[in-house]
Amino acid sequence: MTTLQNFAVPFDGQRGNIMMPKPKNRFRVRVFNFGPITGGLDFTQNVMTANRPNVQHAEHEVHSYNSTGYYPGKVTWSPLEITLRDDVTNAVGRLVYYQLQKQQNHIQQTTPLAGVNHMFDVKVDTLDGNDGVLETVHYEGCFIQSYNGGDWDYSTADPSTIQLSIRFQNCIAEGDLFPNAPVLTMGSTLN
Repeated sequence: MTTLQNFAVPFDGQRGNIMMPKPKNRFRVRVFNFGPITGGLDFTQNVMTANRPNVQHAEHEVHSYNSTGYYPGKVTWSPLEITLRDDVTNAVGRLVYYQLQKQQNHIQQTTPLAGVNHMFDVKVDTLDGNDGVLETVHYEGCFIQSYNGGDWDYSTADPSTIQLSIRFQNCIAEGDLFPNAPVLTMGSTLN
């Protein structure tokens, strides 16, 4: 006799087995066109934390005879926050400084002529604990909005960190995380 089916939440008179959650620590962050290179292996190997996508729809009111309705307006994505370990070879620091210099040449006080010249992409893969990818979130048109190089501190031996706040133009999910939206034509409705 097995009791494993009794651990799940009952629904319509039945119970199933507990689903395996996605552990937070099984992920990788890949950058493309970041700094002087296209792969970003040093970046990926030194990521400590990254937040998941956060989006907010502006709320708009529609006033009618005796009530108020609402509809979603423009979308605002919160920045992608990434914390990196700064390694003793300075590989991560060099990558980040190169990218910052690409966005604005601080020595010459010049900027790129086109916005896309300094932008990069970020892909965050949720992994299954082996080689399988469960989901991929793709951040497009990224630039470093803010950089925090941490501090020096005699009282601790914690690793030095670099905190990046990355602003991006759009965020899409690859695979089956977000289904494709239905295509509506003029006059059609959803059932």
